[in-house]
Amino acid sequence: MRKKILIAATALAAVFGAVALVLYLVIQSIPRELVEYGASDEWGADSHAHLSAYMTSADGFDAYALMKLKSDLTSAYTTDSIETDKVIYSVSAETSLSLSAVNTDRNANCVATVYLEDFFKFHRIPLKEGAYPTDSATATNPILIDEVAAWKLFGTGSGVVGMEILIGDQYYTVSGVAKTLNGVYDEVYGDTPRVYLRADSGYMWTRKTSFTTLDAMLPDPITNYAVNILSEKMKPYTETVRNIDERFSGKELDKMRD
Repeated sequence: MRKKILIAATALAAVFGAVALVLYLVIQSIPRELVEYGASDEWGADSHAHLSAYMTSADGFDAYALMKLKSDLTSAYTTDSIETDKVIYSVSAETSLSLSAVNTDRNANCVATVYLEDFFKFHRIPLKEGAYPTDSATATNPILIDEVAAWKLFGTGSGVVGMEILIGDQYYTVSGVAKTLNGVYDEVYGDTPRVYLRADSGYMWTRKTSFTTLDAMLPDPITNYAVNILSEKMKPYTETVRNIDERFSGKELDKMRD
């Protein structure tokens, strides 16, 4: 009898182990894009749409263009008597930056994501420690680095929150360390150190950033209402505007705005 129980228990353990392995492989196969946009259950209310627009650096969609877009959209929605209190935006672009750890001889050439507005509400990058720059209480010019950058700059992948970094002649403070995602992500992003910083912070302040990605959560009282308005306002810069609600749906818009 005991032998039969032991065999049954062993078989169950093997089954659970196989299921766990399959789940792990499935998670590893999810594209980095989905991880960055967060869990699928954390997207907007039924009356709103999550839209993305894509430009090239030559299109010239800069901070002033974003300011005008926000004003134009507010005016358009006001004219149609639609509430705009739940509108949120994010713009970003990628460039290369050289970082140096203060008081050491360590440096790192990084891929930099330069952003404005609510970038980390749209891109839920997993954190190893600390907080997103927008959520942190660190000194001026908070910055998020990944584990690879942390190792190259400080010789460790943890315990670096609060450390200072130089970009050009400007000081930044590490607010958090993003996890390095292995597996399929290596093929897309490689092992180059990554850093995330605001386009209006220290070193970037005098450098005009032409953003290549826009995310927006806009009121959508009827199907395609939001995408049509955004497409119209973005015509000077791009015709590539997508409604991606079918990939990111849920009931967490209010949490994003907090």
